[in-house]
Amino acid sequence: MSIEDLDRIAEIDRTERVDALYRQKGSEIALKPVEPFINGWPDLPETIAFCREHLRAGGEALGVYVGNKLAGIAISALRYRSRNGIAGFSAHLRRLTTST
Repeated sequence: MSIEDLDRIAEIDRTERVDALYRQKGSEIALKPVEPFINGWPDLPETIAFCREHLRAGGEALGVYVGNKLAGIAISALRYRSRNGIAGFSAHLRRLTTST
């Protein structure tokens, strides 16, 4: 997928059933009450911006289509890091979501 195609992320059906949601605060983990279903993209502009940032930095986007509709996307990014003067690369893959 190209940067220009990323607006199509809105086509992905984000509906999912959620049985439990846990949040970590410091060293504690607590169960948070949630609605049983999540619909839509509450953070669509941020998600698209995240994807654009990684593609501009040399990452790639792989789209999964059902017919002509975008059903899922994965973003890969290759990052350079240095720890104590030792250079290394790490590859990251983030699956945003898939729908059926």
